Amino acid sequence: MHTRAQIRIVIMAVCSSIIFSFAMPDAHSKAPGPAEKTTAADNPAMSFTQGNNVFALTMYQQLRTADGNIFFSPLSIRTALAMTYAGAREETANQMKSALQLSPEGDALHRAFGDLITTLNTGGGSDYEMRVANSLWGDKTSTFLQPFIDINEQFYGGALERLDFKNASENARLRINAWVEEQTRNKITDLLTPGSVSTDTRLVLVNAVYFKGLWEEQFDKKLTQNAPFYYVGGKTVEAPLMTFDKPQHLPFYKEDGLKVIELAYQGDNISMLIVLPDTAEGLAGIEERLDETILSSWIANLQRRSVQVHLPRFTLTWGANNIVPQLQALGMRDAFEPRAADFSGIDGTRNLLISGVFHKAFVDVYEEGTEAAAATGVVVGVTSMPPPPDVFRADRPFLFFIREKATGAILFMGRLTAPEKN
Repeated sequence: MHTRAQIRIVIMAVCSSIIFSFAMPDAHSKAPGPAEKTTAADNPAMSFTQGNNVFALTMYQQLRTADGNIFFSPLSIRTALAMTYAGAREETANQMKSALQLSPEGDALHRAFGDLITTLNTGGGSDYEMRVANSLWGDKTSTFLQPFIDINEQFYGGALERLDFKNASENARLRINAWVEEQTRNKITDLLTPGSVSTDTRLVLVNAVYFKGLWEEQFDKKLTQNAPFYYVGGKTVEAPLMTFDKPQHLPFYKEDGLKVIELAYQGDNISMLIVLPDTAEGLAGIEERLDETILSSWIANLQRRSVQVHLPRFTLTWGANNIVPQLQALGMRDAFEPRAADFSGIDGTRNLLISGVFHKAFVDVYEEGTEAAAATGVVVGVTSMPPPPDVFRADRPFLFFIREKATGAILFMGRLTAPEKN
């Protein structure tokens, strides 16, 4: 029996890292059977942004079972995997399309990603800093199909750089990590852990996302005070709650059980949406019913009201060692199986598979604004008297979203259950 050679491709994006592996089937491996009908065809047609947000919320449903804080970039994960999708074929491509909610078809899909990346990279001007960057790192002895390279370079800006994975894999890993650190202003470090890149690695695709913006209306630092933050079960901890010097006229919505507020960053292109339950125990019920339709209805019902806001100052770094189980639960199965995976659009063979998907993200919310970053790596082997102001006091667990306002695309999403600074 022949040993199974493994070649890894790594795709990294802010808030996530995805590891692809290249597996040479052994002598007794059989070719995959006929591809099943695509499940994507059963889904209703949706726009590119709707697809992004549906993926964001379905992925969150998979991640939320873990305890504690969560922070990730659906844009990063989806972009990294869309770069890889350019080389997927047959049922592997069908399952990725369905799980990642990829729409429209063909080059139009990759062009949509490219247009969004351009909008994000150029929309801020001097108001905020936003950068989405992609790159490809290939072993200097390997050959990759030109159409795959062209799609990644044309639409994602991911130029191919050659490294010596076979003879200097550790140096290659450090070089890629240094690139991620540079793109995320040193907020995402050690994305690729020791051993994730080896002599079998052949290709690494990287996506990194960085955002830093100042609030349109900034909190008064002199008014920040420690106050109780209520955990599920009644436990409390002292946390720094920020507030304004007076109520602000802000987009606000409330219904039985929750309040929603939107805080804009300077330039009014990016905003943070916060969903606050009425009680600490109420967050679980909100999470259970949260989907794209419900979130869209909350946003549609936002109306400007006079609101006194209290928001915790917090910093957190979140990382999932491997989100392959979550992607498999969404229906993306064949991409991880050596006898089923078909990434022949990358190198012309049926020997590539995804061995791991890793995600890491950072966020800092403070009086002046917000700084956020994430990285993803995929490794493949081989008018009247105003009423009293509403009060939005986020002194209990809540959800938050950082969105591009023109399209509504969710760039980052998180859950804060413990506001202590790291």
